[in-house]
Amino acid sequence: EVLTAVAADSRGFPAAVALEEAMSMIRPSAKIMRVCTAVCRLFEIAPVDDGGDDPMSGFWQPSKNTFTADLEVCLAKLEGFKPELAEDVVGNAVAALARIEEYVVHPDFKPEEVGKSSLFFQTVCAWVLVQVDVLRELSGM
Repeated sequence: EVLTAVAADSRGFPAAVALEEAMSMIRPSAKIMRVCTAVCRLFEIAPVDDGGDDPMSGFWQPSKNTFTADLEVCLAKLEGFKPELAEDVVGNAVAALARIEEYVVHPDFKPEEVGKSSLFFQTVCAWVLVQVDVLRELSGM
């Protein structure tokens, strides 16, 4: 499972350290921001107006506030994403896919690309892609 990989990174780098390092970034790369934006959009977390030119930059502070630098809190929140439990499973899946489509189709939205900027977000990117597969299956797409 992807979340198990977050807890025990295959390169032997402690996941808690990778998360703490990632969350301490002041201005993350576009690759990381694309992942953060997709996660926030999946969880329907609104951006903040940070005065930045890039609309994705408004998702950094909400990501940090929601997922924190605590690995257990972060994992619990990701594990709590259960689109199959929605009242309208198909409608919810279609809506969730629509919210993240523009981010996940980007050529840099690949774990190996994101991993060049952050080991932690490399795994989160893989988690998002698994959720895309689940949502497509639920929506019948």
